[in-house]
Amino acid sequence: MAVRVPAGTEADNFVAEDTDGRQWFVKVYRDRNTIDQDQSAVDLAMFACAGGGVPVPSVHRTIAGRVIGETQGMALSLLDYMAETTTAEDGLIGKRWENVGLVLGKLQRLLARSPSYRPSLRPATGIIDVARARFRFDKLIDDYQRLDSLSSDQQWARCILLCNAARWYRRHRRSSKVSHCWECKSCTVISPRRTC
Repeated sequence: MAVRVPAGTEADNFVAEDTDGRQWFVKVYRDRNTIDQDQSAVDLAMFACAGGGVPVPSVHRTIAGRVIGETQGMALSLLDYMAETTTAEDGLIGKRWENVGLVLGKLQRLLARSPSYRPSLRPATGIIDVARARFRFDKLIDDYQRLDSLSSDQQWARCILLCNAARWYRRHRRSSKVSHCWECKSCTVISPRRTC
């Protein structure tokens, strides 16, 4: 018996139960053209699981030793089912934020050591639209400056944004109106497009 899990974007996910009553997590891959990338993702998950300290379910190989098997025209992988696991769909509140940050930090350090990790250097201008990013950055600063009251996280984010903007405007010698960030008292800037 299998029950579909209403989560996942690139794969259809199911919880299946075998004849012994054990539950399994099954990922059915929709796009057969991306099986190589899916294979790499499963390899990374296996590496993270083996590295320890990160709550990643174990992946089970087929009889032929593959992590993505094929049956009845479907490509799928079989993982341990982690019952009663809290997910982001349940909301990240309280200590969950801190725990997610700790796990992501461990996962990042662990995956950086993976043999599947192949960093490639490319100019940032080939990855992002610089003009659009600058516009969004300025809009974010403007939005934070319009807020009457800020949480401590928002104050920290505004401080970082304003200080980074000040450095950018100084580095590019753009005209600007200089003010002080009341959170850190360092020199900050107001975009030259704004009128005060």
